[in-house]
Amino acid sequence: VTAKKMKVLMEETVISGTVKSAFSSLRRKKAFKQMALGAKTGTINDTQDRFKYDWLIAYALPENGDGGLSLAILAVHGEKLGIRAKDLARYILDHYFGS
Repeated sequence: VTAKKMKVLMEETVISGTVKSAFSSLRRKKAFKQMALGAKTGTINDTQDRFKYDWLIAYALPENGDGGLSLAILAVHGEKLGIRAKDLARYILDHYFGS
């Protein structure tokens, strides 16, 4: 029951939450039409405010059950933000599923 609830919450993050804009281009592609996408994101600063940590966990599960992928990404940023974890996840998923 807990896993099913978590899946619903993670899918909602893709539809209307923190990765909506980053994953919207994926959701329009044919390869992702028959796929469940879910994600959870977060950020935290270190105690001395030197670094910002930007993380994401995500999954992509084809409806037929074949070839799913799970991701865990931790991006550590210095003074300037580099690529965000959610954007890196989009690139990885797009490359992996070859669309």
